[in-house]
Amino acid sequence: MENGSLILAIALDQKVTLAARAFSFVRDRRSDAVRVALVRDPNNPDSVEEATQVDAAIGSGIDVGRLHLTVTDVAVDQLDRATNVDVIWLTKGLSDRDFARAAEIANRNHAVSVSSDLSCVQDELCVLGVQARPTVRIILSAAAATKAGIDFQPAFRMMVTER
Repeated sequence: MENGSLILAIALDQKVTLAARAFSFVRDRRSDAVRVALVRDPNNPDSVEEATQVDAAIGSGIDVGRLHLTVTDVAVDQLDRATNVDVIWLTKGLSDRDFARAAEIANRNHAVSVSSDLSCVQDELCVLGVQARPTVRIILSAAAATKAGIDFQPAFRMMVTER
């Protein structure tokens, strides 16, 4: 593994951990077993790369604090399959239309939508944006959270940038 790839893999592991820690602050969670739908565009190399790395970070399941995360891969054209999940992880390289469709599904299912593409949060289509490089940053779209019926504990809101 090249140095750049190793740094990217570490950053992705940090993003997965950040997203999991953020999810632990959701009020009235159904369970500590967190089902993640990992949405990728098989025709976009950036999307495939991020999906591969997130999938590798979670593997057959990881524990972060009290939470246990498992992942299901979902191709963007199969987005309607992202039901009965707690988190919808939207990879880089998806279109604004894909983000909007995912937001509708997240809202219907009261799921937290997460992306490292911060434009998704700025457009109020994702609840959380996570960034591990160059600095650790979590951005919360209060509007997207409200639409999805997601309520975070006040302590979490104090630790993140809210839009």
